[in-house]
Amino acid sequence: MTITELRRILKNHPKYPGTIDLNRVPLVNDGYPGTFNLSMMGAECIEQYGQNLEYTHHYCFSKIGQMIRFNDWEENFDIAGKYDIENSYRYLGLFHMGDMGGEKMIKNGHSQMPELTQQTITSLVYMLVNKLGLDIKNFRISYHPGGSVKQITQGKYNFDKYIPVGPSIDFWYDLGFKSENFFVEVSRNTVLALNNFEYHSPWGYRNEIHYFYNGKMLDIATVEQLCYRPIFARSGEIIGLTDWDHGSAVNGVGIERLLMVLNNLDSIHDLEHIQDLSDFILSQSYNPNVEHAICLNETLRPIQAILGDIFRYENLSKNRKVKYRHMVKNTVFRAEKLGLSLSQEFLMQYFNLNADLQPFYPELREDLYGKIGDFLECVGRLDELYPLHSKHPTT
Repeated sequence: MTITELRRILKNHPKYPGTIDLNRVPLVNDGYPGTFNLSMMGAECIEQYGQNLEYTHHYCFSKIGQMIRFNDWEENFDIAGKYDIENSYRYLGLFHMGDMGGEKMIKNGHSQMPELTQQTITSLVYMLVNKLGLDIKNFRISYHPGGSVKQITQGKYNFDKYIPVGPSIDFWYDLGFKSENFFVEVSRNTVLALNNFEYHSPWGYRNEIHYFYNGKMLDIATVEQLCYRPIFARSGEIIGLTDWDHGSAVNGVGIERLLMVLNNLDSIHDLEHIQDLSDFILSQSYNPNVEHAICLNETLRPIQAILGDIFRYENLSKNRKVKYRHMVKNTVFRAEKLGLSLSQEFLMQYFNLNADLQPFYPELREDLYGKIGDFLECVGRLDELYPLHSKHPTT
C-alpha cells in the first residue's frame, strides 16, 4: 500500500457529525511559535480561538498533517546524531499524522466527554482492526492507573491533585481488548500535563497505542482526552487543576509507521515515497553510503516541505531560522561525505521526484527555481549565517 492509497482510505472513513476535512495544515503555523508543526491540534486551536483554553464554538476537523519534531531529527539524522538501524528504523525527519474519525473541540463539552471518547476510540479501532486488518492480540496500550500530579510529573508541578484512573479503559474492553493488551504507566505519557510555548493548554489523558511488530513494540497511534483546566498563581505558575468546561477528544496515527506494518517492511525508510529518494541520492554519489544517504534524505525532505510553506528563508522567524540553518549545515556535511554535488541540477531532480511521489502536495512543485536559488544562497552564506562553532539550537 502506498501513502496515496492510505490517504484515500482515511479520507473516506466515516467522521464525527459536522467534521470539516482540512486539505492541508502548514508546517509553519502560529500554534508552535519558534518551531514547526508538532502535533494534531495546535494550529487549529490558535486559528479558531486565538488560544487553547476557551472554546467560543464547536470545531471538528479531520486532516493528515506533516510534522517535524526537531529533537527527533537531531538525535537520528543530524551531524552529531546517533543514527543506528536498531532505533532509527522508525524515525523520519518529516512524517505524517492523521486522524480516524475526526478531531473534536466542543464548547461546554465536559459532560459529553464519555461520548466523545468512545467515538474517538471506536473509530480508531474500526479502521485499524476491521478495515486494515491489524491483529488485536498485538496491541499494547498504555493507561493511567491513578496518581497525584506531583508523582506523575516527577515534581515538575508540585501539587497533590489526584488524577483518577483513565476513563477510557472500559471502552477498549467493550471492543474486544483484554487485560493483556494494556500496561500501566504513571507519567506524562499517560497524563498530558501541558504548558506549551506561549499558550496555556488544558490537561487530560492519553493512551499510547503500540503494536508488537517484528519482535519490537512500535508506537503507532495515540488517543487523547482533554478535561482539566490549570489553575494559575499570579506569577503564572500552575498551582492546581479543576474540571474544564469544554471538551476535546482526538486520535492520531503515524501514517508512515502504519504503512511500514501494512507493507511488512523492516524499516520506515523502505517505504516507496522515501526509499526512491534515497536511491536517487545514492545514484548521484561518488562515495555511496546508505547511512549518509538516509540522513541527507531526512534533511532535504523537511527543507523542501518548509520551503513549500514560506518560499524564502527570510520569511522564517528567528528561532525557526536557527533550526533551518542547522538542517542546511547537515545537508552540506552529508553531501560532502557522499561525494555529492548540491548543484541546481541535482536539487531540481530531487525536488521534482519528491513532488511526483507526493502528488497531494502541489506546493512542492511551485517556484522550484526560486526555492532552489534561495536554498543555495543559504548554503553559500552558511559560515556567515551559522558559524561552525555555533551551539545546536534548542526547541
